[in-house]
Amino acid sequence: CQDGLDNDCDGKTDLGDPECKDICNPGKVEPCFGNEDKTLQGIGICKQGLRYCREDATWGACEGQQLPQQEVCDGQDNDCNGKVDELDECKCWPPLKKETCYSGDSATKGKGECQAGERTCQSNGSWGACIGENPPQPELCNGKDDDCNGQVDDDSKCQCWPPLKKETCYSGDSATKGEGVCQAGERTCGGDGIWGACVGEVTPQKEDCNGKDDDCNGKIDDDSKCQCWPPLTKETCYGGPKETQSKGQCRVGQRTCLSDGTWGSCEGEIIPQQEVCDGQDNDCNGKVDELTECECWPPARTESCYTGPTSTQNIGICAPGTRACQANGKWGICLGQQTPQAEECNLKDDDCDGQIDNKAGSSLNSLTRSCYSGQSGCTLKNGTYTCQGDCKAGTQQCTNGNWGTCINEHIAQAEECNGKDDDCDGVIDEDADLINAPLCLKQRGDCKGAKTPTRLCQNGRWLPCDGNAYKAHFSAYNTKDESCDQKDNDCNGQVDEYAVNCIAAYAGALAGAVDGKGIDAQLRGVRGIRLDGWGNLYVADGENQMIRKVDRCGNVQTIAGTGVAGQQDGYATKMRFLSPHDVSLDNNGALYVADLAADGTTTLRTLDTRGLGTTIIPNTAAFRLLSAATGTYLLSRYKGSPNVASFQSFFGGLLTRLAELPLPSQHLVTGLASTTNGVRYVSADNHQIYQITSSNVVNLFAGTGVVGAKDGAKSQATFSTPNGMATDTQGNLYVADSGNHRIRMIDRSGNVTTLTGAAKGTQTGTLAQARFDTPHSVQVDTDGNIYVSTGDVIRKILRKKPTIMPRECIVTWVGSQFKDAPKGNTDGSQYEASLVRPGGMAIDTLGQIYIADTGSHRIRKLDRAGRVTTLAGQRLGYRDAMGTAAQFYAPEGLTIGPGGDLYVADTANHFIRRVTPSGQVTTYAGGGTAAPSTTPSTQNAMLKSPKELLFLPDGTLLFSDMGHHMLRRVLQSGKIEVYAGGGPTNKTTGARTQIHLASPTWMARHQDGSLAVVSAKHSIYLIAPSGQVTLLAGGTQAGSTDGVGAAARFSSIAGVAWRGDILWVSDAGNHSLRQVDKQGNVTTVAGGTKGYVDGYVVPRMGSPVRFSAPGTLRFDQHGQLFIIDTDNARLRKWVMH
Repeated sequence: CQDGLDNDCDGKTDLGDPECKDICNPGKVEPCFGNEDKTLQGIGICKQGLRYCREDATWGACEGQQLPQQEVCDGQDNDCNGKVDELDECKCWPPLKKETCYSGDSATKGKGECQAGERTCQSNGSWGACIGENPPQPELCNGKDDDCNGQVDDDSKCQCWPPLKKETCYSGDSATKGEGVCQAGERTCGGDGIWGACVGEVTPQKEDCNGKDDDCNGKIDDDSKCQCWPPLTKETCYGGPKETQSKGQCRVGQRTCLSDGTWGSCEGEIIPQQEVCDGQDNDCNGKVDELTECECWPPARTESCYTGPTSTQNIGICAPGTRACQANGKWGICLGQQTPQAEECNLKDDDCDGQIDNKAGSSLNSLTRSCYSGQSGCTLKNGTYTCQGDCKAGTQQCTNGNWGTCINEHIAQAEECNGKDDDCDGVIDEDADLINAPLCLKQRGDCKGAKTPTRLCQNGRWLPCDGNAYKAHFSAYNTKDESCDQKDNDCNGQVDEYAVNCIAAYAGALAGAVDGKGIDAQLRGVRGIRLDGWGNLYVADGENQMIRKVDRCGNVQTIAGTGVAGQQDGYATKMRFLSPHDVSLDNNGALYVADLAADGTTTLRTLDTRGLGTTIIPNTAAFRLLSAATGTYLLSRYKGSPNVASFQSFFGGLLTRLAELPLPSQHLVTGLASTTNGVRYVSADNHQIYQITSSNVVNLFAGTGVVGAKDGAKSQATFSTPNGMATDTQGNLYVADSGNHRIRMIDRSGNVTTLTGAAKGTQTGTLAQARFDTPHSVQVDTDGNIYVSTGDVIRKILRKKPTIMPRECIVTWVGSQFKDAPKGNTDGSQYEASLVRPGGMAIDTLGQIYIADTGSHRIRKLDRAGRVTTLAGQRLGYRDAMGTAAQFYAPEGLTIGPGGDLYVADTANHFIRRVTPSGQVTTYAGGGTAAPSTTPSTQNAMLKSPKELLFLPDGTLLFSDMGHHMLRRVLQSGKIEVYAGGGPTNKTTGARTQIHLASPTWMARHQDGSLAVVSAKHSIYLIAPSGQVTLLAGGTQAGSTDGVGAAARFSSIAGVAWRGDILWVSDAGNHSLRQVDKQGNVTTVAGGTKGYVDGYVVPRMGSPVRFSAPGTLRFDQHGQLFIIDTDNARLRKWVMH
């Protein structure tokens, strides 16, 4: 170091080498700080020093530095941590510093005797003692506030102050002071603050007989022992009952007051004694010898006697006798009398009531007796029949002394499933004996005739058939995907409907004109078919002169035509057609029909959305129809020479020619189809297919003009009278090749292939197996599935599983199927009939449906033949009468009674009415003034807007009385009792007669006996068989939320019905149908948007169905759901699978 050389050859010299770090240049000065933590410099007492480099090139000591020290109480930061005197023992600084001090509660300082002191800081940094303070002390009796609480001498031992103070005193009840002998005294305050004794006071004492008020109650000598005063006082006395005094042998006595204030004994009195037979009134009741054993006196006396009822003496066989008085005062037996006997059938008055052979109180020949003619079920013992099960004894009538036949008896019958012991063997509904098993609900296809097995009779009712029940009748039954086996495996009326690449009948089977589902329906000579946007198929049913509609479930309904040939316009169901050949739809829902005459001319007719039919173009050249977004197109089928087919548009009432298609002589067009890009295709009976471009240029598209069935390139392929055509969403063209009995396809590349068909035939099955007989029209849905009309059948070719596979659809059941049809009171067939504003509904055991048309004040009836008639009512009012002469005011709820009569909630009239099957209307209940709490009779009861009705199993009628906020029940006795409701408005759950129901409306009874009831429009409560009421679903606020219990929301519930354990709900405000299970889970299953659309229903997959305020719901005996669509003025049907 310091030689200027890199001695260790590490590239560093002298002071630059780490090995020379302790070497310095002599005389150099630098700051220094000897602590390891250099950051403490300048904090507290800590500071730097200086060090000097010595002559030997080494550093000297660090001079003047101040390092951290142990902290002490001196007013400095000795340990240089930024804190001064932070030790616990450092309480103050500097020494001799003074401050006020007080060890008591701060709230007491300065109060009473309490005051603060002063303390001084010691040299060690701690406070000295608090000098001069006076904290709170225990309270003493000294006229001071010792405990400094603001109150002087408030200790419980301090009663007074100052000593020798005096006051009046009285330790008795204040109410007695000054009364009788009682008076106040005086007391003096002692030196210890305690009151002395009360001197001179007199308090109440026990009452003595002394003429004084000892107990100071204001009464003298009122103790029970003080009976009299003064001694020796005398008075009359009598110890017997007051009413016996001086009667008979009874007399009063006299008593004297003794020295102790009590009465002496009553001397000389005679009180009542026990009555004996002695000719005197011993018991002093005014009667002599009145005991039952004292019947007569004196002995040996005789008289006429008769022990029968007085009114019977000397009547019929009855006559008096004679009796004698015995020595004991009793009459002897009555000798020679004749008393009433049980009436017998013998032409005598045996019971002496003035009538012969009669029941008591009745006239001649009214006598009856119990009888039983059965061999088993009832036994006779001691004149009374004891019966088992459903058996009961009957009655025999006595006529002219002889017993008649036994009537109204119920002898043992064959056992039925009804919860009764019909054969009276002590066992109910036993399998081995059951008869009259009902048909299973599914009666379509091979399930027709399937009966419910006896094992499904449970709890007095037939359960629905299960899979095993159907398989026992039809071994191929299967509810899963159908196989292509030409069978209706799931018995829904459709064959092989979801078997891919399978051809099956979609609608129709035999020739006829019957509406129904799938193969149960009948068509005849089907021509044109057309699909709408929802998958409904419209059918020109040529030989039936009708227009039919087939929904996605295969339900066939007639929407226009009477079935009688003609050309008559008017309402759809009154129209007549010659032979509907083609059908089309525009975007507004209007229907166009090409009506073909025998001479080949065609009339263009339309059906608007009101259902009104009009002729647009009469008797013109034959044509085919096509509808597109821009209007309806006609292709005239000219046949002659020169031969030209005209392609025309019909839009806004104007017919415009767009293109002409030259054809060989004597040929005509047969089909017309279009694509989404405006290209049209035309087929002709010259065995060729033409194309009309979007600019109306005509080109030959396919076919050589030679008859044949050659596949391949379209220019080389051959056809035989191609007919109807349709395109799919991919642009492929499908052709009904009528003469070849095939369905052909021309793909987008122009290649022609045979999809199915070969020789003429009617077989169904796979694409290779199927045969057609002159297919006429073809349509393709959005899933690529193909519909073909051929003869009397519409077939379906399923190309792939559809995205939606509906098995259930909603159809219009009463009212027009045209959305804008007018409302009204028209009777007629179910589709031509009209309603105004339907409300309630009921279905009888025959399947006939009754509708309360609230808006027209009528009761309508749909019979089994599909005819709607007015059963009763015609105009607003109140009148009991027959049929239309009767009057109602806004009738609502309906129900069928046990005897088959219809019961009507005549809501706005506040009555319940009864209507017989013939239409005779009478008032059943209401019109009185008696409040519900009085349990009035039906005639005296006051009702307020009754809404819904239903009969309970015991035969009583339950109804919702909206205005009284309760459910009421008509008992068998004719009295009306409160069934539920009537409680405080804040109690909605609990015992049914103690809760409040807010304007209850619709009800439905579950098979287990529980009752669902709608309250306050948006809530559903459940009344258990035990009578307990709980909320099932909904709340007080309107909404549309699905959910559980109170989390769900409804908007104006207008109908409820149970099916199994599911409650179906009409949510009128939301225009939807909802389901609620017994746990309160709410699910929307159909609707939700206001409107009128029939269609399919697939849970959780959407549905086109629209309602407008759906109302009453009812299931028929086949499990089909009927829905009142109130604002649409229609009855709809959910066709259940």
